Amino acid sequence: MNTAQLLATDPVILISAARSGSKFLRDTLAASVDIDAVPYDVNYVWRYGQEDCSDDCLNPALLQQAHINFIHKQLSRLAQLGPGNVLLEKTVSNSMRVPFVRAVYPNARFIHLVRDGRDVAISANKQWTASADFPRLLQKLRGLPINNVRYLGWALKNQLLRKQSARVWGPRYPGIDEDRARLTLDQICAKQWQASYATATHDLLDAPKDRVFEIRYEDLLQSNAPLRALIEKFDLPDRGSILQTYKDRIHHWKQSAWSQTSPATRAEIEQIIHPNLQQLGYLS
Repeated sequence: MNTAQLLATDPVILISAARSGSKFLRDTLAASVDIDAVPYDVNYVWRYGQEDCSDDCLNPALLQQAHINFIHKQLSRLAQLGPGNVLLEKTVSNSMRVPFVRAVYPNARFIHLVRDGRDVAISANKQWTASADFPRLLQKLRGLPINNVRYLGWALKNQLLRKQSARVWGPRYPGIDEDRARLTLDQICAKQWQASYATATHDLLDAPKDRVFEIRYEDLLQSNAPLRALIEKFDLPDRGSILQTYKDRIHHWKQSAWSQTSPATRAEIEQIIHPNLQQLGYLS
């Protein structure tokens, strides 16, 4: 196996709940001339062969070699992976299926990006109710392999149902379809963060410690120290470009949207995720 093939099967996988700053971190790392990133979430690639699964907790036991080969090929193609470069990928639904990702890429390195679930829930709510982003969807569909045609119907239907109770945005945790009919959207957003964070945290315990790096979004906004530690641990190439891009793009810390949220919304969200927030030290 040559160097390019080795690095294509030894990727950096960014794991996070949706709306946790993963785009910022992905694009910052991709500033390296030696790191090639898949430019958008590609849940349809990961779900190849399991398109009918009702949630994103895909079963590694159902993986066939053809599925693994397909995922490898498509991610390398979408990232335009160059010879000897590192593959970087950040589909947020992977937070629900780390064992599946490890079965596809046994040598993967994982970045676990964690953000305060209260801010995530508020931000996610806006995405659930936003207007359909058809240009973005068409961008993805233009590169959709014929093997993924089963995904097309679901994706179009889900966009058309954007403001209806059947529509789902972001990672699909087990039971999310039932929750859409019985819970408020704020509660669903809280549960979505909780499922993403708790599932990923649990599953990453089984990965080799030298292949996992956890980073707090809030810390990343305050200083480049966490980024430097990440670069050092994974020996990421062209660190100068990464750090300069961070410096150019970083925004000064702004007041959390949570502080401007109504007491009723706060209560609904905190009731669900309070234990997780306490465990993470987000509660004073």
